[in-house]
Amino acid sequence: YVTYKEKMKRHDAQWTMNRALAIARGEKAVDLQEIDVCEEVPAAKVGDRVEVVPGGKRGVVKYVGRDLEGLPQGWWLGVCYDEPVGKNDGEVKGVRYFEAPKGHGSLVRPRNAQVGDYPPEEDFDDSDEI
Repeated sequence: YVTYKEKMKRHDAQWTMNRALAIARGEKAVDLQEIDVCEEVPAAKVGDRVEVVPGGKRGVVKYVGRDLEGLPQGWWLGVCYDEPVGKNDGEVKGVRYFEAPKGHGSLVRPRNAQVGDYPPEEDFDDSDEI
């Protein structure tokens, strides 16, 4: 069983879904090596409360790292969400980056995380709604 992605990578080692979609839309395909990953130094640090967009998911930064094995180059934040809206428990592709309950963790790009004084989701009381 060969996935579509594996098949395309065998044909063109530089193939990526984003590149293929850009070409299909008639846009210039940007090569990842042309992007300066240094420009995206995260403002967030471990322990910061963040809101991740899109989606408005809130949580705590548990990990800050760069150029993670098996992921695109650049900075990544490991976020432990207040609710089970994540993709993992802090382990990605067999590597443990941080601890989180199952379904509460996710690695996100710093540009998608806004640092702020966001109260934990559980602090909102549904009985106050009209």
